[in-house]
Amino acid sequence: MELTIQTDIDGGRVLAVYFKVREGQVSRTIEVAEDVCYADEDSKGNLLGVEMIAPGSLEMHVKRIARKYKVKGMTQALRRAQEVMAS
Repeated sequence: MELTIQTDIDGGRVLAVYFKVREGQVSRTIEVAEDVCYADEDSKGNLLGVEMIAPGSLEMHVKRIARKYKVKGMTQALRRAQEVMAS
């Protein structure tokens, strides 16, 4: 699983986190939590990635998505994201 973190250029504050679960063409983006969390799916409904706009509520959304799409490894990616945000 690939993790991308977008930060504020001036202050280094985390603005968004993207978990890339697998390669593929995004067919649709589903809003998991209004203005905060989005899941990218391919045409078969497979999870490709997850974008978190408000990383402070990361854990709740990651667990919800991992359950829905039955994706392993999201907890480890969450821990990496939290480590980066803490530094």
